[in-house]
Amino acid sequence: MKVHLRLTEKDVDLCRWRHSVKNRMITYYISQILLSEMRGEIAYIPTALRLSAKTEPCEVYMNFTDPQIVEFLLSFPAFRRNATLKRIIRKHLQAQTGQTVKSVVYQVTAETRPKSVIPSKEDKKPIPKTEKPKNTEPKKEYVESEEDRAAILALIAMGGE
Repeated sequence: MKVHLRLTEKDVDLCRWRHSVKNRMITYYISQILLSEMRGEIAYIPTALRLSAKTEPCEVYMNFTDPQIVEFLLSFPAFRRNATLKRIIRKHLQAQTGQTVKSVVYQVTAETRPKSVIPSKEDKKPIPKTEKPKNTEPKKEYVESEEDRAAILALIAMGGE
């Protein structure tokens, strides 16, 4: 199955990744990403940490022969294959780098959600509220005598000398 993936100005993160991968390796890496996505895992991509500085748009032509991958690609919604494929690639690349290069809203289903990356509602623990420590020492009041007050006024009058 031939796939034509268009990376536009909006896909700067994917363009940088594409330019950092050797020409003949892009199909292999995307195949690994798709196979991992089918299993609900995150693919290990060795080039995900070394991105190119090139950001110009590009087009990627791939030919998939693995029947599992072809069946998975055919399960994508009609006329949404490019967007779905980009979303999956971004998810795997961002899981590798640990940072979000471009903010994207993902619609994760129960089948595609990786177990180790996104915690379920049961796994979330409430964050305990910390209370401010109460000061148990009583405040000390400073009482100045008439002599102290006269000395301070004299210093002020002399200009602090």
